[in-house]
Amino acid sequence: MTSQFGLEWEYLPIPDGEQLQGYGWDEDQYCSNSSVYIEDRHPIISGQTKKIPSMYVDGYIDKYPSNAKIPLKRTASTMPAAIEYQYGEGNVVITSDYVDWGYNHNQYFNDDLVFVRDMIKYGEIAGKYIEEITDYAINQTNMNIEIKNNTSITADKCVIKIFSPDNIMQDSILIDDMNLIGGGTYTYLAVINCEQRGIYTVKYVLRNVDNNIV
Repeated sequence: MTSQFGLEWEYLPIPDGEQLQGYGWDEDQYCSNSSVYIEDRHPIISGQTKKIPSMYVDGYIDKYPSNAKIPLKRTASTMPAAIEYQYGEGNVVITSDYVDWGYNHNQYFNDDLVFVRDMIKYGEIAGKYIEEITDYAINQTNMNIEIKNNTSITADKCVIKIFSPDNIMQDSILIDDMNLIGGGTYTYLAVINCEQRGIYTVKYVLRNVDNNIV
C-alpha cells in the first residue's frame, strides 16, 4: 500500500544496483475515478472487469528495478501504480492504492477490494503454477490437477476442493479408488466453473485405507 513519502519505499528490499523511488500520498493527491489503467497481464489484476478501473490511489513509482512487471499505471501520469519485482527467492509487490486506510473512511471502490483480494491470494500461492484463461466468454474450463503423494504411505482416496476468487468452496470431489503410492503422482481432469474473474484455487487431501490423512 502507498506510503506518506516516496522515499520511504527505499527501505524495501531492492536487488543490488537497482533503485526504487516514487511519490507518496502526501506528495501526489488525489485520484479515484478511472484513476488507473491495465498495462500488462498479471494475477493481481485478474479480477478486474474494466481496462480502466477506478481505485483510490495517491502517489506513484517512477524508479524501479529493471526486472519489474508493471500491471497498473496511473491515467494522470502514465507512471506505475503497481509493480512486482524479484528479490532473492521471492517477489516484492508494491502499489500506491490506499484501500487499507480508505476502507474505514468510506474511500474505496469495488475495484479496490477486488485488487487487494487478488493481491493477497497471489501472495499465498506465489511460486505455484497458475493457468491463465484469456477467453472471458467461457463459463467453464477443464483443468488438469496434478496430485502428488509426498509421503511413503499409499493414498487410497483423495478429496479435491475448488475455491472461487472470493474463497468460497464451489466444488468438492471425492476420488475413492486412487491407490496412489508414496512418491507417485495422479492427474485428475476437473471441470471448473469460472464465471467470476479472479484467482481460483485448488486444494486436496489424501487419505489411506483407514481414512486417515496421509
